[in-house]
Amino acid sequence: MKEDKIRKWEILLSQVKLECGFFPLQISTEKALRTFELAFPFSLPEDYKLFAQRMGCGTFGDSWISIDTPYELDVLEGVKSDKAQIDIYKDQFEEFPEIVSILDRSWCFAGRGQMFFTLSKKLLSVGDSSYEIYAIDDDGHICFIGESFFDFVKDCCLGRRILEEFPQLIKHMVPIDRKFDQVVKSTFTPG
Repeated sequence: MKEDKIRKWEILLSQVKLECGFFPLQISTEKALRTFELAFPFSLPEDYKLFAQRMGCGTFGDSWISIDTPYELDVLEGVKSDKAQIDIYKDQFEEFPEIVSILDRSWCFAGRGQMFFTLSKKLLSVGDSSYEIYAIDDDGHICFIGESFFDFVKDCCLGRRILEEFPQLIKHMVPIDRKFDQVVKSTFTPG
């Protein structure tokens, strides 16, 4: 089963051009991922872990969507910073109880402009490791993106799903002087 998931990622990521950035690839190690899960505490979805161990943190397209992954050298500082950021968002959205409820069970793993994406534990029985991905913008709009990190990368980071299904997010993600097709590209810049 895991081999099938790995192969699926290899096929998708083989279509992505790696751009030279200011930083080298910051691939997540198993140790970094475990340290994150214990410190946050938050069990990461398998597809996210596979991505983090192959690509690490970086940005898809021309400053399109930036994805954060635990990096060996700063996992605990990253966890501290991530928890502080969630607290800031909860204060910002205190008049939106649905957003606060999502943030209480989430980790903000990606963003762009005035918008961020969360991996959120589903509200199910104890021990269930199912997740939902949400996009939340600074105006308090919530968009349920799906339950698959692989599909998020394939359809949102590399595809046109955000433009086609969530056009309200575009104003927060694409600079005024640019068009969607100018920022969404099959590239990944480490860092």
